[in-house]
This record gives sequence, structure tokens and C-alpha cells, in this order.
Amino acid sequence: MIKITATRFSDHLKEYYAGEEAVPETADLLKFAKNPESYSIGVSQTSETFIVVFLRRRVLPFERVVGGGGEYHINKADLSLIKFVAYK
Repeated sequence: MIKITATRFSDHLKEYYAGEEAVPETADLLKFAKNPESYSIGVSQTSETFIVVFLRRRVLPFERVVGGGGEYHINKADLSLIKFVAYK
């Protein structure tokens, strides 16, 4: 389930940043934001759902960058996606 969700998140990043142009001043930040490995993964659950959260890592030189990531709510019964909430 986590592997599938991580693939979905990677696809989401590609789609979200598809129209962004890399200008010299922000090229490194854009590369960081687009990279799925720049996000930590957390998993929690309720009685009916798994919640998989992706949060941007706070690493140099981007430790002050906030926002980004999101969470997936997955139905435990059939592992279907209930919803995705993007963090801004």
C-alpha cells in the first residue's frame, strides 16, 4: 500500500510541477520540490482507513521552506483511494 501511494505521490509531483520553468534563481528549489525523496512518509490509521502523509523534509539549504506534500486516505476494506488532500 505504501509503495503504491508513493508512486501516486511521485506522479502527483510530476503533474503539479510540469508547467514550472527552472530559472537560475530557483532551479535548486524546484529540483528539491519535485523530487519524491525530498519528502518524509508517515502512516496512521483509523478503524476504516489508512492515512499516508508526505511532508517535505527540512534539510539544508531548504530548511525554511514550508508547505508541500499531502495525504492520502485509503479504504482498509479494498485499498481504494478515498481522497487526496494536497498541502499548500
